[in-house]
Amino acid sequence: MDFVRPGATVIIDAGTTTRQLALYLKGFGRLTVLTNSLDIAEILSQNQNITVIVSGGILQASSRHLIGMPAEQFFSRMHVDQLFTSANAISLTDGFLSSNLHVVPIKQRMIEAARETVIIADSSKFNQTGIGLIAPLAAAHKLITDAGISPEVAQAIRGMGIELIVAE
Repeated sequence: MDFVRPGATVIIDAGTTTRQLALYLKGFGRLTVLTNSLDIAEILSQNQNITVIVSGGILQASSRHLIGMPAEQFFSRMHVDQLFTSANAISLTDGFLSSNLHVVPIKQRMIEAARETVIIADSSKFNQTGIGLIAPLAAAHKLITDAGISPEVAQAIRGMGIELIVAE
């Protein structure tokens, strides 16, 4: 993966999409990963060259990720190179949103902690809405999606100065 540098310190947010990133990075070289996901921590801990730091928090058993004030405080004290996160919904006008209000403040602290924010979302998430606003779309530096993204949405995202990466 060209946009993750060896030796970098990154946050990988909990989620099914970011879990796929963790599976890809499992064989990566030196890396420090902060996460609120037990699944991502377990996957990456199999590589001795990856240092995994897990936030505290309240275990949301159904998704195996940590939420609540302890997780928020953990990420508010961090400073990392990159954040890899996802969203339930992406709106060109509203930003990126979640249907789970418990994760909104955690994702906001993650964004504040990172020099670069990378959103990973499949094309079905665009032009959707959610109950909790995480951040305006302009908070993202890069957005990774699939080829199903409409040309109009792709053009609008690029017009905002966000680097759009379409995975094949």
